[in-house]
Amino acid sequence: MWTFLLALACASPPADDAGRIEALDRVYQRYDWTFPKVDEIDATTLQAQLAGDTPPVLIDVRPEEERRVSIIPGAISVEQYTANSQAYAGRKVVTYCTVGIRSGFEANRLRRDGVDVLNFKGSILAWTHIDGPLVRPTGESTRQVHVYGPKWNYAATDYESVVTDRNGTVQSLAE
Repeated sequence: MWTFLLALACASPPADDAGRIEALDRVYQRYDWTFPKVDEIDATTLQAQLAGDTPPVLIDVRPEEERRVSIIPGAISVEQYTANSQAYAGRKVVTYCTVGIRSGFEANRLRRDGVDVLNFKGSILAWTHIDGPLVRPTGESTRQVHVYGPKWNYAATDYESVVTDRNGTVQSLAE
């Protein structure tokens, strides 16, 4: 499994949005077998549910350095969910990360704990391909998205892909 990640990290991301969507889907499909009992949700369906009368609890499982760049509006961290899980009892939960792999593992854990949970297929990068809004944790709108690493640059081309260097500084991947 990790060999595939390393090989993938050595490839350049596609330059066009259609190629990025295909690459993102391929990456996700390589790992969804590792959390087979977790149902998934796509970006368009999630967007509609978030606009509905009873939106799901949206959990961003990425580490704080990635969440500092941007989150999907209304998302909470795993830590926030865990600290107040009883307040969300009986509600559908959707987990997300960059691509959907880390969130798939978290969704699997939550499912084993009895939570009604879905994993967001393609996660925040898929969200960019439907022109989904992003905000900083302060609520201010942004077009920046943390892509985990330079070779995971599958965000829509009209978003600014960024990574965090070893010093914690956010670096743009703009060419």
